[in-house]
Amino acid sequence: MSAHLNYHTKRFECSFCGKNLSSKMSRDNHEMTHTGEKPFSCRFCERNFRTKNHLTAHEDTHLDKRPFICAQCPKTFRRRSHLRIHFRTHTGEKPYLCKICSRGFAQSGDMNSHLFTHSQERPFVCECGVSFRQKRNLEKHKKNHQEEN
Repeated sequence: MSAHLNYHTKRFECSFCGKNLSSKMSRDNHEMTHTGEKPFSCRFCERNFRTKNHLTAHEDTHLDKRPFICAQCPKTFRRRSHLRIHFRTHTGEKPYLCKICSRGFAQSGDMNSHLFTHSQERPFVCECGVSFRQKRNLEKHKKNHQEEN
């Protein structure tokens, strides 16, 4: 019961920044962000991780484990979240709505990129003076310069 109460009262305080966390494990993992400690080492490469879960997910990339299978097509995924995003291509679900024009997007990153279309801001500038809203468009433009030379 006391562990349950600790969860609600967040009685596990970070000794570095004072942030209160709901469990000892959460606090210990959080404190590693301050110390830089990464005690879990990949057995296939040099990378280290703060949590066992992050290590396991990483090692699965070496083993090409893709346990999440789409029920609508043969695609497979390493992460459940990637399957969930992919599945929206079958359902048409677009949960991320632009606050300006109400256009829907399946992924938050696509919506964030779209927001630049409503702005006059063009922060990505080529040496030739042409500017772009998105970095990828500047990179594509620069390739055209390289092909000309």
